[in-house]
Amino acid sequence: MDRNIRSRISIATCCPKWRQIAGEFHVAIELDQFCQAKNMDSPIVERITPVIRRDLEEFPGAVFHAPFNELFPAAIDPKARKLAMDRYLQAAELARSFGIRKMVVHSGWIPHVYFKEWHIPRSAEFWAGFMEHQPEDFHLSIENVLDDEPEMMAEIVRRMNDPRVGICYDVGHANIVSREGQDRWMEVLAPYLNHLHIHNNGGSVTNTKA
Repeated sequence: MDRNIRSRISIATCCPKWRQIAGEFHVAIELDQFCQAKNMDSPIVERITPVIRRDLEEFPGAVFHAPFNELFPAAIDPKARKLAMDRYLQAAELARSFGIRKMVVHSGWIPHVYFKEWHIPRSAEFWAGFMEHQPEDFHLSIENVLDDEPEMMAEIVRRMNDPRVGICYDVGHANIVSREGQDRWMEVLAPYLNHLHIHNNGGSVTNTKA
């Protein structure tokens, strides 16, 4: 595999065989150990940090996947938004401590809870505030999860107009929740893509393979 291509491909550490795959194909890794926010706190973070540092020495060029459970950037409750901001700032600081300059976050869209007219401006405002605390070489990638169409995410990033912020298109997530075809997703998101999640599923959460 071409070296330039390898440097842009990563295997998620939630995959049981990630070490084997990363070693065989000489690709980078996407750190999923902190998808649960509690792993960023003591005493867990002190226990797993040395292991992660050793992994990063062997597999450099990693991407950091931020926590996402109960974190909603467009939350109606201001205390919920503050919790999300605190956790994401904590995650970014941890990522930078590992020398990682790219972080994936979930969009936080919840159907039937948020109106899109609310979610779009509130999300753009939230992430713009978050990026004010990040250095110029730090990049954010907002991932679709329950998002049922691509235009909403594209509009959020377009409004931000920050070259450090892009979209992580998760092909499998879209396959589960969206009636839009993959071609449509790629067409709309292409100008904003800075990361891509590829995994197989049969259109069902219970039939997903990372």
